[in-house]
Amino acid sequence: MKSKNQQNNWLVLLVGRGYITLSVSILLLCGVGGVVDSNRVLAQDDLLKIAQSPAATKENAERLLEEGMTLYQQGSAESLEQAIQKWQEARLLYRTVGDRRREAITLNNIGRVYDDLREKQK
Repeated sequence: MKSKNQQNNWLVLLVGRGYITLSVSILLLCGVGGVVDSNRVLAQDDLLKIAQSPAATKENAERLLEEGMTLYQQGSAESLEQAIQKWQEARLLYRTVGDRRREAITLNNIGRVYDDLREKQK
């Protein structure tokens, strides 16, 4: 049987995911500058809005970091671009919760992808 604390953690995680999904859906449906290039990467302002939502939690950032790693391991150009998008979102969430170490790790991951794509100027 799960402890009360574990049950509460799941509830926070599930509610957090709902807010992220809702926030992203609203941004995309309202056309708030949602696309900056053909790879459908969210604009920095949109990522900041997501990060300021009630779902700006460390758990969501960790989930995004893991999703980015899975995409990075796929190795295709498209999956690498998607990994950057996930890590940009995670970076802002880590900044919001004040986790500078994980923010730095995420920035390092983004730099690694740009290096792999031979786009060192970014």
